[in-house]
Amino acid sequence: RHLNNPQQGWFEGRVEATGDINPTLTLSTNAMVLEALLYKHNAGPLFENGLVKNDGYFARRTSDPFNPPGLCLPGERALRAAP
Repeated sequence: RHLNNPQQGWFEGRVEATGDINPTLTLSTNAMVLEALLYKHNAGPLFENGLVKNDGYFARRTSDPFNPPGLCLPGERALRAAP
């Protein structure tokens, strides 16, 4: 029996002790499978050197001078020293 349902996605996995299939469908499991397939397809990581290029949505969104503060984006909060 396969560990996936073609209509719904990949199951959570197998139980080590019995070998039974855990038929739970979770977002995290399916996201990891998709990420692994993308890694295989691209023959490498999604981003070069693990960094996002500066011409993406996030860089534009955070550099917009008309962007009001308080959107909980990284860089809006001042760094605090550890106690």
